[in-house]
Amino acid sequence: MSFQSNIPMIDTDEQTIWSNKYVRFFKSTIGIHNTIDNMMGVLLQSLKKLDIAEKIYYVHFLPSGVAEIAYSTDASLVGLKIPFSKSHDLTENTFRLIEEDIALFSFEKTARKVIVQAIKTDHTTGLLVKVCAEDANIHTAYRYFSLLCKIRFEEIVSTYQTTTDLTELNIRFESILSKSPIPIVFVDESANGVFMNTKAYDLFGFSSDEPINSQKIAEGFSNLITKLQNKEEVQAKMQELMFSNSIDRWRWKFGAPINRTYNVITQLIHVNRYTGRIWIFEDVTIEEQVEERLQVINHQLIHLAEKERRDNVMKTTFLANMSHEIRTPMNGVIGAVSLLENTVLSNEQFELVNIIKKSGESLISLINDILDYSKIEAGELTIQPEVFSSVELFDDCVDVFYATALEKSIQLRVMLNPNVPVYIRADRNRLRQIILNFVSNAVKFSPNGSWVTIKVSARNIDGKPTLSCKVIDQGKGIDANEQELIFDRFKQLTNKHSGGTGLGLAICKRLTEMMDGIIGVKSKLHEGAEFFFEVPFENTDSKPILLGDLFIKYANTEACIWTVDSQQAVETFEQYFKDKKLELVAFGSPEKFFESPQNSPSMILVDSMQVKGELEKAIRVFRENGVSEQVPIVVMSYSHEKEAKEYARLGYSDMMIKPLKLKNVMKMVEKWVFKTVVQQTVQKQEENKPEKILNDHRVLVVEDNEFNQKILKRILEGVMDEFDIVDTGEKAVVEARKKKYDLIFMDIQLPGINGIMTSKLIRETYQDTDQPFIIALTADVFLKDSSALEEAGFDDYLPKPYRQKEILGKIENYLQRQSHMVL
Repeated sequence: MSFQSNIPMIDTDEQTIWSNKYVRFFKSTIGIHNTIDNMMGVLLQSLKKLDIAEKIYYVHFLPSGVAEIAYSTDASLVGLKIPFSKSHDLTENTFRLIEEDIALFSFEKTARKVIVQAIKTDHTTGLLVKVCAEDANIHTAYRYFSLLCKIRFEEIVSTYQTTTDLTELNIRFESILSKSPIPIVFVDESANGVFMNTKAYDLFGFSSDEPINSQKIAEGFSNLITKLQNKEEVQAKMQELMFSNSIDRWRWKFGAPINRTYNVITQLIHVNRYTGRIWIFEDVTIEEQVEERLQVINHQLIHLAEKERRDNVMKTTFLANMSHEIRTPMNGVIGAVSLLENTVLSNEQFELVNIIKKSGESLISLINDILDYSKIEAGELTIQPEVFSSVELFDDCVDVFYATALEKSIQLRVMLNPNVPVYIRADRNRLRQIILNFVSNAVKFSPNGSWVTIKVSARNIDGKPTLSCKVIDQGKGIDANEQELIFDRFKQLTNKHSGGTGLGLAICKRLTEMMDGIIGVKSKLHEGAEFFFEVPFENTDSKPILLGDLFIKYANTEACIWTVDSQQAVETFEQYFKDKKLELVAFGSPEKFFESPQNSPSMILVDSMQVKGELEKAIRVFRENGVSEQVPIVVMSYSHEKEAKEYARLGYSDMMIKPLKLKNVMKMVEKWVFKTVVQQTVQKQEENKPEKILNDHRVLVVEDNEFNQKILKRILEGVMDEFDIVDTGEKAVVEARKKKYDLIFMDIQLPGINGIMTSKLIRETYQDTDQPFIIALTADVFLKDSSALEEAGFDDYLPKPYRQKEILGKIENYLQRQSHMVL
């Protein structure tokens, strides 16, 4: 088989003949677009009548990579396969002459000439094959004829396929539009082309078999508009169509019988030379009903929110009044008890006084829980960050439960991680409130002789420094079901002795959330409980001083401290001495220190509870085993300092009050190991008996309750001679104009003009340089967080019930400050 490509010169007569043949072929193929089979049959037969070929067929390529004869002038060839590798190589040839020696394309036993032309359209690729006699004259004119016929062939096939695709698209499009649940109308600019889908027929009230035109549609629109509930609005907007290509979100509201609301969208459309307007009617009846219902619900919610706000205001006012009414008599009870404690009492009387005191404080605690929760609910409580000592915060919380824990022989300990900053910025009062609640529950539910541990550390969470606190007890634990509810308001443990309002932990949760923290509990029955919270704080410096930094100075100090104490107590402080030359050696009894070699002690600490009160025997063991008299032995005890003389008689050098505090341990190390002079405040045995040290000052008390007057009088009589008591604001203003007072205690709720107005009037009475200190006395705890006190000129606030030490503390603080100012 050989391929020829020599092209001879064109003969003029031949060119004319073949040109005429092409014209005849072109005319014979006009308007043959019917089915694909009919079209291909006409094309091939028309071509064969004019061509020199004996037979002509069309090869198409199947997706499987097979070349197959699809159409042929010889029906016996249809379906035969052509070798794909041979035929596929010809898809780029517009005219290729093949001299066949074997029947590759001709399927004949004798030699043939085969002409192969590639047919290419946007939709398909194939081969037009002409089988000619061996002696066929393939001249130039014929070649041009074949090329023109190929082009015509491609044009007809392409046109047919495009028309077919468009027809199918049109059918699909009309089918989609017809079945669309949205009414759609289209009218072209010439008003000749119109379209309405089934839903549009229904909307306009037309019959499905009724012919439509532009005039019919115009009448339908007019009829629709007459049924509109917002007809005037729609007619007015119709005028905009003259100047606007589109309108969106156009509400058409129909009354009966349609009873629907449509969002009408109309758009002017330009496609090639066609221009028309499409109308889309989107049914928004349900949406509108939902909107109307939501508006009603929103109105109801606003009404309920306003009602709730008014109710909260009324509740807050009621609770404030009730607080005042309850706290005022409680102030007399607790004040009288605090004075009675300082008198000579028998043991039985002291116990009875202690019962009255605890009962009163318990009642005040319950009132505070209710008021705090009410303030949170009413949005009256705010977070007020301040800078404070982290060590003192936890030490103060332990001090509060010192006596309660001692009654049950419960030992309290605070384990501060060395990574905790010494000073932090957060809401100290709210953190203290949470810690106190945790410790109170831990002491309440722990058995006698157990431990309550407070573990504190710091870590970064999402780039923020966070204070982590855990309060761990050794109580009965909490059931898993109760753990899920324990932070809900008014929920209590099933323990019948739990007491309280059930608000404490709910308040803690709300406070923690207000400070962007988390709170929770971990517990198993009979294994105690661990309450925890994590609250972000601010560092006071870019490089804050950590607790561990305070012990760096001990790193190179070679010393040894012996301590007779439990393992739990030793764990509290040994973390600070790790990796330092200052050694801490602990045993449960004095004898244990001499059972194996130990470094000589620089100081010895003895826990009175650990040696079961046998302090004299303990010190004798140390001295008899060679511990020098020069080595100080410090007793750690829950006893008061009035017993210090007894410890000195036994041979002890010093004493530390338990629960142990980090700062006190450091003081003892400084004093006895480093021999540093440490100033310590030694309380006198008669510390509860106030002395008259403020006689050169004058105090005014404005209080309308008779019992509270008596309490304040008894307190003030012990420290000064110059004081006056009045029961109304009017009398207070009169006295202030007659005398110069240094300090004024002002009750807020007074008959006549209240304490706030009285304070303002007194401020106006005095010159700027002679202004007295004014301290508010009130049972209205809501007033503490308001700006009213500051605006009225109050310097401080003292909630009822107040105690003797609180009154004396305010007097000494402000009057001593005034004395320094004068100096």
